[in-house]
Amino acid sequence: MNGRSLLTSLLNCATPFTTRLSLHNLTTHYFSTNSLPLPPPPEFVKLCSQGLIKEAFTSFTSVLWSDTNLFSHLLKACVEKQSVCLSKQLHSVIITSGCFKHRFVANHLLNAYAKLGQLETAVLVFDILPKRNTMSYNILIGGFIQKGDLDAAFKLFDEMGERNLATWNAMIVGLVQYELNEDGLSLFSQMHELGFSPDVFTLGSVFKGCAGLKDLNKGKQVHGFVVKLGLEEHLIVGNALAHMYMRSGNFREGEKVIRLMPSFSVAACNTLISGMAQNGYSEGAMVYYNIMKKAAFRPDKITFVSVISSCSDLASLAQGQQVHADVIKVGALADVPVISSLGFLEEENVLCNLKGSSKYQNKNSREGKVWEDSEVCSRKS
Repeated sequence: MNGRSLLTSLLNCATPFTTRLSLHNLTTHYFSTNSLPLPPPPEFVKLCSQGLIKEAFTSFTSVLWSDTNLFSHLLKACVEKQSVCLSKQLHSVIITSGCFKHRFVANHLLNAYAKLGQLETAVLVFDILPKRNTMSYNILIGGFIQKGDLDAAFKLFDEMGERNLATWNAMIVGLVQYELNEDGLSLFSQMHELGFSPDVFTLGSVFKGCAGLKDLNKGKQVHGFVVKLGLEEHLIVGNALAHMYMRSGNFREGEKVIRLMPSFSVAACNTLISGMAQNGYSEGAMVYYNIMKKAAFRPDKITFVSVISSCSDLASLAQGQQVHADVIKVGALADVPVISSLGFLEEENVLCNLKGSSKYQNKNSREGKVWEDSEVCSRKS
């Protein structure tokens, strides 16, 4: 039996121990005779990107043993394809061939299990890693956070001898994601005290945490820090900062932040629209929605949920019908939150029609001037 048939047999999960022992001898020979890694073959990378994992494996067997780092492409493809079975088959190959001793390959295997939600297997892989590094810990922490097991994530975080920015970000983002905003902000303070400089992802989560708590004072403090770092105009930071101000009811500052950004975007529109809708300024939300359309931006489900809510608050059947038409036009009817919002809007309009008058008489009109349409359109990216 030649090397390719041995590997193909193993990939099909039908390999006895004696065959795996032969495979170990075969790959040991490859490692000893091929020491210089080559660039990834374009066709191999293409097959992996298309999810053709078995084809990539069987077509480039000899190349895999000359550069075991290529297993990372196969494992990434397993994650993209959401295939636990193929990941386990590759796991078998990696262990049997001795590739597991290479930390880069072992970490990619760990990452595949973590991303696929196979935490029990990921922990087993982590426990037998020959050499753990910060990346190994970060991968498993990310897996625990993805599963919502923050206690396990914290336990691993506390065990780490050395942390990097990615470690702190994973924990802060995870805590804020699960609305443990105070814990997230506390961890940010610890990170800052230890001399770590935040990046845009850290700051985006911190502002989200401030918004969740409606802690305007803390948000302003971090805003001052952002200005010193020169990151106020960054897309992620700017939108998160504007959202914090809008959520806290400070619309003027929120608009000011958006204006300072170098380009207008769907995310910026959504920040303004959702901020106004959530605080009861429905007319302002509809004004920005119309500006967004005139600027030829494509609304998404976040836009529609906020806009439909505003139509309901205003009890405007005409506006509701127009938004419904826009939803159909962009193909957003498949989104459950949008469908639910439309259903609620329909119920509201039926009630209003039965009563013969609107429940709302422009109670939500907002003081202050919104941007002129021409100003926004001219800044469209």
